[in-house]
Amino acid sequence: MHIVILGDSWGEPNWRCPQPGFTDQGHVSVLLRQWGARVSNYSISGGSNYSTWWSYRTHDQDTEAPDWIIWFHTDMARDFNWPHLHGIDRSQNWHYEDVLAKTARSVYKRCSEIWQGKNRPPLILVEGQSQRVMPLFTEYFTAMHVIADWRAQLVGTELPKTQMIGPMVGQGQTFFKGCRDSLEQQNQWIDDVETVMRAMQKSDLFVDNCHPGDRAHKMLFEYLVQYFRANPI
Repeated sequence: MHIVILGDSWGEPNWRCPQPGFTDQGHVSVLLRQWGARVSNYSISGGSNYSTWWSYRTHDQDTEAPDWIIWFHTDMARDFNWPHLHGIDRSQNWHYEDVLAKTARSVYKRCSEIWQGKNRPPLILVEGQSQRVMPLFTEYFTAMHVIADWRAQLVGTELPKTQMIGPMVGQGQTFFKGCRDSLEQQNQWIDDVETVMRAMQKSDLFVDNCHPGDRAHKMLFEYLVQYFRANPI
């Protein structure tokens, strides 16, 4: 079985200042290899949805499509920095929902073209750092299976939906430079990010307070193995 993994830092064994006792051998990509699968991992720490698919397109040397693609979906706002994806000047007078919708449509369209070029391998979508942008996602992809809001499942409570955790952590308030949305709305988006961050900090399943650790990945691995066995290709 050949499995391609796409994503950001949730898709690869890369943790910052991990808790004592963790092991990078507990990541789902490592466990799948130990199980016997051939795993090609094109995840990029700090990367975006588009960059991981582009990495797959430019580095994949296989002549045959993989049996499965596992995609750890990340913040769509990570692709805001590429004006050619949304065509909006973010230095002034922009609105978040407008940029989000245009970016998501462009990213999903481009990624779907890569997916179709690989003969549309069965796709497992893990809502990791962020959720899908709906309904745009379903206009371009048909996922065979979706693990909805994996982070919320791990912390055991519903969390705000946000597409800007990575950019907010990296840029802070400067992320909203030139944004014309109200200050009240901007503060609500910031509160949403902080709520999510606090939930991870309180959970012992997030080995460095922002990435699922080896225990979480073992649970994901066991879930995936059961799914593969129940849905043979």
